[in-house]
Amino acid sequence: MEKIENGKYEGWLWKSDSENPCEITKDKDLDSQLEKEGITFDDNKNPFIIEGMLWNEETMTSVSIKYVDGKHIINKHKVDAADLQGSEKATLKEFVPHRLPGNEKIKMLQYWKEEQIDEQFENLLSLQPDKLVFVGFKK
Repeated sequence: MEKIENGKYEGWLWKSDSENPCEITKDKDLDSQLEKEGITFDDNKNPFIIEGMLWNEETMTSVSIKYVDGKHIINKHKVDAADLQGSEKATLKEFVPHRLPGNEKIKMLQYWKEEQIDEQFENLLSLQPDKLVFVGFKK
């Protein structure tokens, strides 16, 4: 399992025994917040993290956590500063949060990739959705 480096993150982690996610704030380092909340990424312990999204603005790193088939899957994505403004390969999107009071919107980057569509369209390339990456909250 990939390790999440300690740092100042914002986002959420949703434990399997909770009705609401635990909000992670960037005013304290991640390790101290995990310890305070009793959160671990040990695949053999309960409660486990159902899902999580974290954003570290200092390192421009987005982290997604999913629990699938008894294992935590942790993916990291380094974000280019230009992508946060919108670029050829990414579009900034905002969504209304679910059970995260105090946050007006969740900010995500929709990445795009070029794919060849079928021969019926003369093998033209088309932009298709790729990754959706968490990049913080709009307060």
